[in-house]
Amino acid sequence: MFRPRLLKAAKDVPMRDDTHEILGDEPKLLTPSQAARVLRRSTRSLRRWEQLGLIRAVRPAGGAPLYPRAELERLLREGTR
Repeated sequence: MFRPRLLKAAKDVPMRDDTHEILGDEPKLLTPSQAARVLRRSTRSLRRWEQLGLIRAVRPAGGAPLYPRAELERLLREGTR
């Protein structure tokens, strides 16, 4: 079974107990580009993770997906896989 690697470790990535420092005062719902910047991944990765059920997105009527801050914090807490 294919399992994508989440948040591959990098030497310059801070420890995951500082999620507030990483997200700062970001809004509760982030655009794909904002979320990708926080997670240091591409927007394509976010879409793929959403399709695989690894991350949840909110989709307003006729709009682009928005990623809840809590989902990003969860991914940051879980760290690398």
